[in-house]
Amino acid sequence: MMYSVGISSSPAHSLALRIVQVFTSKDKVTGDYEEVAILYAKGDVDWTNEEGLIKALRKKAGKMGCDGIILSEIQDPSTGAKVWKALIGTS
Repeated sequence: MMYSVGISSSPAHSLALRIVQVFTSKDKVTGDYEEVAILYAKGDVDWTNEEGLIKALRKKAGKMGCDGIILSEIQDPSTGAKVWKALIGTS
């Protein structure tokens, strides 16, 4: 699972994905901004990669009018969850 904070430098309507910037920490954000929402994205360990999760977060942020996200955490599934999935064949 990955989560981020949607940020906005100015209120706006829905923004295109290409406009939403990605920051790895609050220190990397230039200029003033407002933290608008905490956004979450998750996916199946076998079918989802970090790039896909970030893209999903950018889409969510853009729909809210946010022009950036600050990435906060990435959690990989536990070994137990991976073994369980392999045993029962589902996600």
